Amino acid sequence: MKSFALGFVKGLTNGFTRNIAMEQEARGADDARVADIENLMIQASLDPKKRVPESVGNMLKDAQGQLEKREPIDIFGREGSRLKLDMDKISNTINGLDTNNAIKIGNYSFKAREGYFDSGIQKDNYTRSSMFWGSLQDHLADPKNVIAFRKHFNNNARELGFLNTTFRKNKVNYLQGYSINESTPGKDGEIKSPVLTELLRDFNIGSVYDLYDGKDSTKEDSDALSTSYETFKKNNAIAYARSGKKNLFKTTLLIPFMKGDRKFAFGYEATKEEGNLMTELADSYGYNDVNHFLFDYTTKYAPNKIFESDKGPSLLNQDEIKEGYGYLFHAVQLNKFKVNDPTLVDKQGVINYLNESFGRGEKSTRQKILTMSIALPTPTRPGSDLEKNGVLTFGMPRGEELLAILNVKKEDYNSGFEAAVKARNDLQRLLELRNKIKTSDGLAEEMYKLGFGIFGKGGQVSQLASMLASQDVDDPNKDTTEAFQQTIQQVFNKTNVDELGEIESLKISLAFTLARAADPSGRLSNQDFEVQLRRLGAVGIFTNVGSQIAAIQKVLADTQDLVDSKSLLYDIYNKSSVGGSNVLSEKERRIIYAAKNYHKIRKEVETVGGAMSQGEYVRKSTDLNSSGEPLFVPITDPNDPNAGTHVLNTDTGEIVLRSLIKDGDKI
Repeated sequence: MKSFALGFVKGLTNGFTRNIAMEQEARGADDARVADIENLMIQASLDPKKRVPESVGNMLKDAQGQLEKREPIDIFGREGSRLKLDMDKISNTINGLDTNNAIKIGNYSFKAREGYFDSGIQKDNYTRSSMFWGSLQDHLADPKNVIAFRKHFNNNARELGFLNTTFRKNKVNYLQGYSINESTPGKDGEIKSPVLTELLRDFNIGSVYDLYDGKDSTKEDSDALSTSYETFKKNNAIAYARSGKKNLFKTTLLIPFMKGDRKFAFGYEATKEEGNLMTELADSYGYNDVNHFLFDYTTKYAPNKIFESDKGPSLLNQDEIKEGYGYLFHAVQLNKFKVNDPTLVDKQGVINYLNESFGRGEKSTRQKILTMSIALPTPTRPGSDLEKNGVLTFGMPRGEELLAILNVKKEDYNSGFEAAVKARNDLQRLLELRNKIKTSDGLAEEMYKLGFGIFGKGGQVSQLASMLASQDVDDPNKDTTEAFQQTIQQVFNKTNVDELGEIESLKISLAFTLARAADPSGRLSNQDFEVQLRRLGAVGIFTNVGSQIAAIQKVLADTQDLVDSKSLLYDIYNKSSVGGSNVLSEKERRIIYAAKNYHKIRKEVETVGGAMSQGEYVRKSTDLNSSGEPLFVPITDPNDPNAGTHVLNTDTGEIVLRSLIKDGDKI
């Protein structure tokens, strides 16, 4: 009995031992199957033709989870749950992609165009990247794939990192290769203006491109251009023999322009000084690379649109590109006068340079302000400091910021602009009328019929002085009627304003409008009114002389220029709200600050508001007539009362005052 019991126990023990061994073996097989999956995934990741689908990764995670949940083998060796895993399915899923020719980005894949994995294409960066983008475009043609693509990368930061790396590499390779392969060589193989392209223009991938963190940056575009241009220089030793290290006084600035619907970049050979000043300007905008700044300038900062050439890229010259981007090159020169340094600025030098470059007159004022807006460093937007600290803000509303900068309300500025438009329109009608009427008396009569004369004769003129006084901004709480009356009496040399007649009344009416137009806020002061009144009296618009038409034309040209000048800020004041917040753009903010700075400097170094300040001259002594001969000749008859003070217009026979002609004393 004892031996039987002993044998029974021994049998049980042996059975349990076998069970334990069998369970260990089964579990080892499960472990090996999981290891096989891991090996397959590693091998696939090393093969550019294969990818590891997300489904395989999920299978592996599930299998590993099953193993982790297994209970330890008990003393009886009881069988645990077996691993549920279809190895054939996993293997086919991975290895079956060989024939599918799939491109992978992380764990996402899409079918490549035929030949993508050929060794020759894989070695050619341009062709490979072109086929990459083409393959992605094909994949995204199916809306379901767009959804799957966005879902995959939106929900996985690690995968999004793979996307950025892959996109950046292929974008640079494509843009650079495009310039190198598509640009047409010029003389001696020189490529002065390489052709450019844009990724989204060539490939329809916009449905997912916003996932790329470089979507709004032009850095890759600029880098690709610079690299391709250096490649041209290396490949064309003859054409570029004098560039690079062999010519230390030249630096190439790559400036984009358009020819038809194609974009190019002109290789501008700048002097050492130009290069240094342009680099300083780029730095003030926050750019470390001057060519990256120039790339963005043509579309983001330039007051006008990108320069368009009607010449072939190989025929375009430096002077033409410099003229096309005149504001940029003038802004560079302004920095020589320290225009943005309030302690070191050469104010007279700034004004002299602007006058020499653009002339005088309010139309040139627009050009001068735009030039200074380019020279201005990036202005701080209200709220930007808060944004840097992580607080979201939309910035100060447009009207509030304009008032804070200029101290002029929208309605006040609009009033001045409308006054300028009215004065321009009145002068246009006046010129039309004066061309029809021979005498000044008839002119006055007809002007009243058209509504120019709003005050009539004699005592009614006193009413005008009272109205002007009511709008005086120098002292709005004080009755300044007497001051305005004295101004009128002094200008016309009268003892009493009631002595004034129709013609003088018309002068006052027009001077009133011009004074309001000239003020930045559309307000009126006795001083501004006097300036305009004397100006009208000086040019003799309403006197019976042969130069009336020329005088009217001059004041009209001045006033049109004033409208052009004021429209610059008028458009900014009155821009329609877009989106949820109507704030100034960076370009608009530059213009506003530039306008304020320009007028400040100008007032400090020039006599503003003088007889010639609104437009120096309409005509020049060097003007030619319709036959190509001098337009103006001196009056040589010593008995002619106009001799010396006037000249003859050889086209019209008109007698013109010398003082209305630039360098008229030289005729």
